[in-house]
Amino acid sequence: MSPGEHLAPLLPVVVPRSNFDSKGPVPVGSLGGIGPYGTFDMGGNVREWGWNKAGDNRWLLGGAWDQPIHMYTVSNNAPPSDRSATNGFRCAVYKDGDVPKKLSAPIELRVVNYRTAPAVSDEVFRTFKRRFSYDRTPLNARVEATDHSNADWTTEKVTFDAGYGGERVIAYLTIPKSGTPPYQIVVAFPGLGPFQNRGGIVQYNANDFIVKSGRVVVQPVFKGSYERWDGLMGLVGEEYLRTFRERTVQWYQDLGRTLDYLTTRREFDIDRVAFTGLSFGASIPLPLLAVEPRLKAAVLMSAGFSELSLPPEADPINYVSRVTIPIVMVGGRYDYVLPLETSQRPLFERFGTPPSEKRHAILDAGHTPLPRSDMVRETLDWLDRYLGPVTSTRQ
Repeated sequence: MSPGEHLAPLLPVVVPRSNFDSKGPVPVGSLGGIGPYGTFDMGGNVREWGWNKAGDNRWLLGGAWDQPIHMYTVSNNAPPSDRSATNGFRCAVYKDGDVPKKLSAPIELRVVNYRTAPAVSDEVFRTFKRRFSYDRTPLNARVEATDHSNADWTTEKVTFDAGYGGERVIAYLTIPKSGTPPYQIVVAFPGLGPFQNRGGIVQYNANDFIVKSGRVVVQPVFKGSYERWDGLMGLVGEEYLRTFRERTVQWYQDLGRTLDYLTTRREFDIDRVAFTGLSFGASIPLPLLAVEPRLKAAVLMSAGFSELSLPPEADPINYVSRVTIPIVMVGGRYDYVLPLETSQRPLFERFGTPPSEKRHAILDAGHTPLPRSDMVRETLDWLDRYLGPVTSTRQ
């Protein structure tokens, strides 16, 4: 592909999906959303009762037709007496006639008091931090494709050598057609739904207002996401913990190599770089904010301490007190995924950022989506304050 060729990967992609954000259930299999074991429409449609106990409740999985897509990956349970129209069940035939005990065993709910849970010592943290170093080898960068079709921005797909495994990192640069270079840089980490879209990155304009403000939005394809999907979130046990240790370091290296690349281009201001993330992307990669010194500010949407069980080397609780850059958290008062009092507030309180340089904007909303007007205002105000205002932009 030549640098002037149209950027086909950013065109809308039609992929089979299950039944979310709709008005009711549909026949199983009618949408073509097939799972890894040959089952159809396990995500969405109706929430499915499991045999497993969860405390005094029963496990209830998969999300429902009237819920956002991220509920497919969120643990949930409800009293057996819950008669919601969104609840249902699946029938299964087992080869041996009996349900294996491990499939019907009770689920232990993970409860952590994030206000009091201890972080590792400074000595241990220094050991963790050393794991993130990488050699500044040649990037061998290429602009693979360019798309000028949008009235407000140009999008480039670039690739360069990763810091590990002989792989190539992909990054999408959305460059404003307004504003004056050198452009401020905002690096975006996706939420879990986009992160697991193995079909590749699609037209994703959640940060369009940042580009229209005259800043470049950079979306690295972090290891395990989009075109580099590898099933991380489907792993279990020791393999899951080992892989998460590796991924956290690889995400840092992907970020670092992306910033290394941007340094080579004079139209970008490497001294004014911010990080933004949504939900999973604002909660899980928080170690990056503690170990990448080129990040000057962060905007975290729907963030909080996650219920995911993580190894100490990747657990944000061991990093957030070492984060000192200006941070704004924008979250929902009624967030049922990352609750305000047990997840959001403890995270905000434990950031090492001086109180005068951090803000927790609490909106009358759930997890996602957040009210767009509030999200735009909080984001741009924060970027203006800590990266500086942008002039000569076309709104």
